[in-house]
This record gives sequence, C-alpha cells and structure tokens, in this order.
Amino acid sequence: MPAQLSCHQEDYNHIHGGKWTVSNLRLYLESTRGKEVTSKLFDEIHWIIPVMNNDKHCFECYGYDIIIDDKLKPWLIEVNASPSLTSSTANDRILKYNLINDTLNIAVPNGEIPDCKWNKSPPKEVLGNYEILW
Repeated sequence: MPAQLSCHQEDYNHIHGGKWTVSNLRLYLESTRGKEVTSKLFDEIHWIIPVMNNDKHCFECYGYDIIIDDKLKPWLIEVNASPSLTSSTANDRILKYNLINDTLNIAVPNGEIPDCKWNKSPPKEVLGNYEILW
C-alpha cells in the first residue's frame, strides 16, 4: 500500500512523484513524530478500514484512500474496488510490481495451484508488504 503526497504540496517531486511505501512512511513518521505516536496512527488506520465480505474461493484487491491530518488523525476518504495499476514513475512502477507480486504470493503460495477444497491460510513469509499495517 503506497502513501502519496499531493501534487499540490511544496515537497512534491514532479519527476519522481510523491508515493512512498508504507514502510518508508512509517520510518519517516517514527523519526519525526516518534514511535508511540506512529504506532497509534497505524492502529487507528487499521480500525477505520472496513471489513469486506469475501468468499474463500475468490480474490479481490481494494485500494483504500486515507488522508492523515496534521494531528496524525487518519480519515477514510474512499474504497476503490478496482484500484489503478498504471504507473507514472519508476518508483510507482516498482510499488505496483511489488503489490502484484505480493498478491500472487498470497493467492498462490509457493506456486501451488489450489483446488476447490484448499482451505489454508498463506504462511506469514509470503505476505510481503501486506503485513506492515497489521
């Protein structure tokens, strides 16, 4: 899940874009606001993300747009049922590639094609960057 700076912000880089990995966002916030405040923010993000009904026989990818205000309060703006996977910069392309790679590793761990009776949770080591928020 990438974090993104608005293109209207002073810090926005028009060549490289404004997207950060969640881990880079966490590192930045820990270094500027402290670990305790950052952990509280990510816990609050976890609680504002709605639980989606799912079927164990299918897989969906959602994009959650969250704004974080200057008091580090997260606000859920929208949930995208079909988030864009197009990229505008090299960094964005890497983020999207990693998202797709992590998604496939969760859906088809170790390249095993599941049958209809397959009822396993993916091992923690294949979760990639999905485990960052949780």
